[in-house]
Amino acid sequence: MIKILFILLIVTSTYAEELTDIAKNLLPGVVTIHTESAVASGFIIDRKGHIITNAHIVSKVWQEDEEIDDPLRSFQERITVQLRNKEKYPAEVIGYDARLDIGLVKINIREKPHVLTLGDSDKVKIGEKVIAIGAPLGLEETATVGVVSHVGRPLSAGPHWEFPVNVIQTDAAINPGNSGGPMINSDGKVIGVNYATTAKWAAEGIGFAIPINIAKYVVSELI
Repeated sequence: MIKILFILLIVTSTYAEELTDIAKNLLPGVVTIHTESAVASGFIIDRKGHIITNAHIVSKVWQEDEEIDDPLRSFQERITVQLRNKEKYPAEVIGYDARLDIGLVKINIREKPHVLTLGDSDKVKIGEKVIAIGAPLGLEETATVGVVSHVGRPLSAGPHWEFPVNVIQTDAAINPGNSGGPMINSDGKVIGVNYATTAKWAAEGIGFAIPINIAKYVVSELI
C-alpha cells in the first residue's frame, strides 16, 4: 500500500510539473483585451498579430442599450490588447460570428509574437486534462487546471442565437475575464476558446469552451 501511494505521488508530482511548464511556456501568447466596458482574454494565432477571442467581447450586439443597424459592423470603438510584458497595442476588429461567439482582432506588434499552436478539437475526449488561461475578473496570467467533463454539449448563450454550439465542458474554473482565452491540452495545443459561464450555468465546476475547430472555420472566413 505504501509503495503504491509513493508511486502515485511521484506520478502526480511529475504531471503537475508538466502542466506548470506548459502554462509557463504558453503565457506569452495569451493576451488581455480591454474594451470600453470589459476586460477579457485572447490568444495570438500567427506572426501577423491575429488574435482569437469571443465575439461578445468585440461586438456591441450583446449590449441591450445599443441600437444596432448592421450587426456585422457593430464593433467596439476602442479595443486595446495588452501583452504579457505589459505593452499595449490598439487593436483592429477583423470580424466576428455572433452565432458561434468567435471574434478576430489584429495588432501591429513590434516584436516577434509568441504564437500558440492550434490543436484538433474533434479528438478531445472526456477525462483529458486541460488548462484554461486568461484574466478572470481582470487577474492577468491566471491558469486553472481541470478535466474535460463532456464534449458536444449544446449551448446557446448569445443574443437571438439561431443554433446552439456544441461546446467542451470542463471543471476548470472559467470566470468573467477568461472569455476568449485558450483552453489547452496536455500537448500544449489549443483545443478550445474559453467562454465564461452564464447565469443559467453559474455553478462551481462547470465551464465551457468553444471547440477550436469552430474558431478555425470562422478565422478562415475572415482572413
